[in-house]
Amino acid sequence: MSRYFFHVKDGRIAVDHVGLVFDNDDEARSEAMRGASETLLDNDMNLWLGNDWVMTVANEEGYVLFNLHFSIEQPKRNTPVILQ
Repeated sequence: MSRYFFHVKDGRIAVDHVGLVFDNDDEARSEAMRGASETLLDNDMNLWLGNDWVMTVANEEGYVLFNLHFSIEQPKRNTPVILQ
């Protein structure tokens, strides 16, 4: 079992000093997705203020395993949809 840390940057920086313990990286990935989606549903992100939202997941050695990125772009009015 290893400890994983979930740091968040969204115009502010929230450093996770406690972390959570999981059996493996896959469980940490699932927790990151669950936590991010919960935050989205709670509308607790500063995305609408023009800030990117990034969750960095690190292991107990301090190495980054992955980053989750969310952002919102609001185009100018009457921008046509272009699908590629």
